[in-house]
Amino acid sequence: MEFTLNIPVKYIFGKNTIERIGGEIAAENIKKVLLLAGWGSIKKNGVYDKVVNSLKQSGIEWTELWDVQPNPVLSHARKAIEIVRNEKLEAVLAVGGGSVIDEGKAVAGGFYLNDVWDAYSGKARITKALPIFTVLTISASASEINTNSVLLNDETQQKWATGAQVLFPKVSIVDPTVQYSLPWNQTVNGFVDSMSHITEVYSTDDIEISLELFEGLMRTLINSIQKLKLNSQDYMPRANLVYSSSMALSAFPRCGLNGDWSQHAIEHGISGMFPKIAHGAGLSAIYPAWLEFMYPYNKPIFDRWAVKVFGVATFAEALKVFVKLLAELDSPYSIKQLGIKGEDIEPIADLVLQGGKPGRLKSLDKADIVTILKNSYNYNL
Repeated sequence: MEFTLNIPVKYIFGKNTIERIGGEIAAENIKKVLLLAGWGSIKKNGVYDKVVNSLKQSGIEWTELWDVQPNPVLSHARKAIEIVRNEKLEAVLAVGGGSVIDEGKAVAGGFYLNDVWDAYSGKARITKALPIFTVLTISASASEINTNSVLLNDETQQKWATGAQVLFPKVSIVDPTVQYSLPWNQTVNGFVDSMSHITEVYSTDDIEISLELFEGLMRTLINSIQKLKLNSQDYMPRANLVYSSSMALSAFPRCGLNGDWSQHAIEHGISGMFPKIAHGAGLSAIYPAWLEFMYPYNKPIFDRWAVKVFGVATFAEALKVFVKLLAELDSPYSIKQLGIKGEDIEPIADLVLQGGKPGRLKSLDKADIVTILKNSYNYNL
């Protein structure tokens, strides 16, 4: 259990914190930034006005680039890098959810590369990056507090990840109240993504303190999402969900642990082929089948998961409770619910394997991936 913990992110959490972003950028002696955003929801919920007013008051100039996709794409990231270079911008300000922040990291690191995709395909390492600032509006990926970034190559359908110490954001502003207006499916997708982050690491873990931290996070996530289903603007469960989502894939609870990541790899194949499928929805659809497939490879930890997280005696009982929860949250538990057809399964598996065999509990070959996808396709309550 040897590790080095270094989380150099100034994580500012709470109500009415967005107005601080301009001052935080100015404190780094930065004058011009790229304001990167998605499809415009930040103009509807007031976040955009708060951000630009803060930038104005702090004397920060900005150039805006919109239309980051829910699965951020390489062509848009390349366009952003070109703007940063041409306009001599000094930093990236990502205002949005994990997709916007992931692309922001691609821009910040890609600025110093001949081609940003080289970092995702393994041809180059990111060793230098522009400063990154974030204002979080959707909790899911924990990209606001970690070094990870996922990008979809819209030419090849490859959805791959990269990471580097220099991709830690300088400052992340996290105000749970801005997520009151999220559509329910986006809140649920974030919950599923956070749960998946935990189980992907938890399933390979045998370190007691990490297990306890992860179990507490999972119980908190489940309790919070159930309360938010009754009242989506209840501050305390919203705040607990938001903070737990950040912790789920931060460096703190998973020090020294690598995780399995085959569930994410399979989902990347799904949303790589079908980019309109949200990452959280894709994870949800394969979650039950993935858990069932992985159970024989670490029965003690999955049995513990049943007792400590769900309060039941067996893994089979816990799985039923979890799938019932997904159904109650209107979250898919079968890829058939996403509109995926049986004939799509093998091409998805082939796309997954372009990044190599995924998995640490078991290194998955094509037959394994096809089995998980087929089991998901046929999954019933």
